[in-house]
Amino acid sequence: MDRTLMKLQQVDLGFDPTGKVKIQMTIPAGYHAEREDRLELFRRLQQRLKAVPGVTNVAFGSDALLAGFAMPSTQVRLPGGGEIAIARDDVSYDYLKTAGLTLVRGSWLPAVRDNGTQVVINETLAKKLFGKQEPIGHAIDIVEDGKVHPWQVVGVVKDIRENMRAVPEMHVYCSDWWWPTRLSTMILRLNRDPEKGFESLARRAVYDFDPNLVVWNVQAMNGWVDGMLGMERLTLSILKVLSAIALALAVVGLFSVLAYTVDRRMGEFGVRMALGATPADLIRLVMRRGVALTAIGIVVGLAGALVFTRFLRSLLYETTPYDPVVYLVVAALLVTAAAVACWLPARRASRVDVARLLRTE
Repeated sequence: MDRTLMKLQQVDLGFDPTGKVKIQMTIPAGYHAEREDRLELFRRLQQRLKAVPGVTNVAFGSDALLAGFAMPSTQVRLPGGGEIAIARDDVSYDYLKTAGLTLVRGSWLPAVRDNGTQVVINETLAKKLFGKQEPIGHAIDIVEDGKVHPWQVVGVVKDIRENMRAVPEMHVYCSDWWWPTRLSTMILRLNRDPEKGFESLARRAVYDFDPNLVVWNVQAMNGWVDGMLGMERLTLSILKVLSAIALALAVVGLFSVLAYTVDRRMGEFGVRMALGATPADLIRLVMRRGVALTAIGIVVGLAGALVFTRFLRSLLYETTPYDPVVYLVVAALLVTAAAVACWLPARRASRVDVARLLRTE
């Protein structure tokens, strides 16, 4: 789980979440339902949010940034026949700069209205449709109501993950004015992550602009990323506590068994020393017993771990549940702990009072 959390924190999301804030809204049914009215509503809200202290840029669109999952709803005809479903994101012209998308090749969506056919695709879709060919200038065939509509590819952007664990889906980015009723999300860009209280400030700005808009989430993108790691952090915390308890029980249990054994064999140790055994011999005798017990425990524990660790597979990320390094490290830790637990009983056995024990016998 330590490795999983570390690898998830190193995942390339496709953009830098620092200084980004997402505002998700619901527009009441029938409110600004006309396409031009809806578009004008978001453009005016965009200008209002730019006036919020700390905000350097604002963009809007459908939920295209760390949405958690993709909604492949647009059908694309493949060059060799057949169709695939891809996710469609309607975004404003400011989206590239505000969200921090990376333009790999070509250009971004046009700043002014064109003939309504220019789109930008992500790398995954470009690889699927065009392979190693240059996609810029080519068309992708969109199937709607049984009719084919060619959309011209003018740019390719770097893949963005829907969540930390997701494989990037195939996306096409369209201009906001194509279908304004799909707009639902504002993206705010700041110079740094927002301070405490920014959420209330952003909500108040939206409600002051139009109290009919329903803001159901305001979240800094770094906070969003941390939230996605919540289950892994909780699991890791629980496992750390359980592991510490298990290690403590193993050490205390081994120490208790050996201490009891040494106490029961004190007479034997006295006889051994009377017959010429040295303190070092007694230490080795006790330590051998402790190490043998530990070896048996490690073999049984490794067998159990190999059987039951598979239940953690769903929580792991780019980490095998059968990593030999992890097993070796744990075994070495237990051997070290056992050696410490054996040392005190072994020293006690080596300091036996031969004369007193023989008189007792």
